[in-house]
Amino acid sequence: MKVYTDASVDSGVFGIGYVINHPDGQTVTGKNYILGDYTSMQAEWYGIMEGIHMSTHIDPRMKWIHVITDCKPLVKKMREPDDMYNDMWYEYRKRALRALLQFDSWDLYWEERKHTEQNEKANRLAREALWEGRGDDAVYGGAATKGVTFE
Repeated sequence: MKVYTDASVDSGVFGIGYVINHPDGQTVTGKNYILGDYTSMQAEWYGIMEGIHMSTHIDPRMKWIHVITDCKPLVKKMREPDDMYNDMWYEYRKRALRALLQFDSWDLYWEERKHTEQNEKANRLAREALWEGRGDDAVYGGAATKGVTFE
């Protein structure tokens, strides 16, 4: 199963989006927003975790997962930490590994957003969730929920 995730951050809120491609051809998309002050990398991490979590509900029998994000520094922190135990990312790594180790085979890697349609869709969903979290959805008459682009 392939999971594409992204996040979009603004002061006090961030949106996450994911696109999950199951090998049987099924595609599941989703978005969510979270209130609070988080860095963009923390928001990206939450997006990854949400994508992993949702994929386990789609097919609990699935034995492999590939998680793709467009946040290269986050992948580096997860795969090659500067200090394995004495940085703020230790707990994030531990939680991510616990989620990934539910699968017999897994990978976490970076890919440029423009590289795939799924990555761009995850970005779009993250921005829509951010708009909803900021209240732009109400301001624009539900446009964020309907997927209409506005600036």
